Amino acid sequence: MTPGIKYGTDPSLLDTTARGKTSQYTFQNYTSGHLVTTVLRNLGFSKLYYYQVGDLQIGSFSSTYWFKTVPAPGTPNTVLGVTGDLDSKLDGMKTINGLASWRNTFGMDAVLHAGDVSYADEYAQGGPVWDDYVQKMEVLTASTPYEVGVGNHEIINNFTAFRLIYSMEEVLKPSGGQEFYWSVDIGLVHLIQLSSENRDTFKAQRDWLIQDLSQVNYKLTPWIIAVWHRPWYCSLEVNVDEEMRQYFEPVFQRLDIGFMGHTHYYERTLPLSNKSIVQNGPEYVVVGNGGNIEGTAAIPDIRPDWSVMVTDEFGFGILNVVNGTHALWEMRRSSNYTILDQHWFVKQRT
Repeated sequence: MTPGIKYGTDPSLLDTTARGKTSQYTFQNYTSGHLVTTVLRNLGFSKLYYYQVGDLQIGSFSSTYWFKTVPAPGTPNTVLGVTGDLDSKLDGMKTINGLASWRNTFGMDAVLHAGDVSYADEYAQGGPVWDDYVQKMEVLTASTPYEVGVGNHEIINNFTAFRLIYSMEEVLKPSGGQEFYWSVDIGLVHLIQLSSENRDTFKAQRDWLIQDLSQVNYKLTPWIIAVWHRPWYCSLEVNVDEEMRQYFEPVFQRLDIGFMGHTHYYERTLPLSNKSIVQNGPEYVVVGNGGNIEGTAAIPDIRPDWSVMVTDEFGFGILNVVNGTHALWEMRRSSNYTILDQHWFVKQRT
């Protein structure tokens, strides 16, 4: 077997091929199917490609899929879907379909996922649950870049399923090949993914982050958006990752938005720095309301002054980074796509 992809910009002429590599994992009594990772190089920005997956040696391929690459740095109206704490069961499936429907109707440049993927660890046999999740996410991820981060539910078997299913070797190279933390430019956004789960790499992550931020081209990507799993700011105090906040927050002097999960509800804050409300600080959004088998978290009766919006309804986020100073944020219900929360992020810093 010679796994790979044939692809091109014309669906009737897939004239370029790329060879992939296969991997498998075994856990408990389950052995995965062949997981194929293929790197496609020299793709254009904001370009539509068609592709088939299969065996290059015998010429057997899947049906034709499509994907659109991310916009070039500096491109206005960058649209990002945002979710967290998501499985592929009843409530989670509504969120998956909601994001896919929004993408099909209005367009979407990428999807950000703030950790906790599939919840396979909640089942006696987690392998088939991973398979189910990946297959059902196909309506979204076969066509849209999926910027997925790690959460605590992926830790089982040393993150093996997550690492092999979502192999990002090329993306990880700038961070020294370390797993789970990286950055990428998408339109007006410099996107950073950190890991709250690999605590033994906190120093390496911070050192890399300092270097990464020093190289940002703020004229092209003025918005610094970071994603990680465990929240630094959350009304449900038992879920707050104070250790990570103290370690990384001082580095993020120019952070604009932090997306976090772990707490199974939605919450948005005022601009904050070191637990205090400030005029031009980052704003934080907990997006743990994607929907999963564990249900929702209890909303505290008493919340900090900086908590401006909280709900336990399931939903998905849409962020439209309109230009260098304004970005429109919406949290929409997964059930009917109506607005739960709407807010303009406005950059005061340049």
